[in-house]
Amino acid sequence: MNKTFFIGIIILIIVFSIFSLTQKKGTEKPIEETIKSLAPDINEYSEFREVAQQLQSISQSNAEHAAGTATDLLVINKNIKQDFDRFSKLAVSTATKIDNNNGPQDLACIFRGMSADAIDKLLALESATSLKEQKALWIEAAELFGDVELVLTPRPDLPQWSGETCDIE
Repeated sequence: MNKTFFIGIIILIIVFSIFSLTQKKGTEKPIEETIKSLAPDINEYSEFREVAQQLQSISQSNAEHAAGTATDLLVINKNIKQDFDRFSKLAVSTATKIDNNNGPQDLACIFRGMSADAIDKLLALESATSLKEQKALWIEAAELFGDVELVLTPRPDLPQWSGETCDIE
């Protein structure tokens, strides 16, 4: 009986090991839990949201100005450049923190994309040759910065995304 008991235990261990190796491990935290974990130590989340809101407001105002009374191209001043850069750095830092906390890879990817888009928008605004072009770019920038609020606000009414949107390099 002892020999049969031990053989049974060994078979159970082997079956359990095989079963656990074949199961997909859910290592990603839900988006809401990940976002809540961003704030405690350096409060990046609120700063990121604040910078995005400021840039959205500036972008909307500049788009209206370019469409209205402006006769010359709008100057992209040092403060705007610094805010775009700060936004870009906060977006990458937030994405890295999500990765380090085993958060959703698609959320981290979105933030990396926002970082790159912000720099691309800034470069395009600096090289724009017409008010019409600047207006369109400021509108796109306002939409980009407004998207931060959409991404950071949990939406329980939407289904969980199950696919990956980008690879982590």
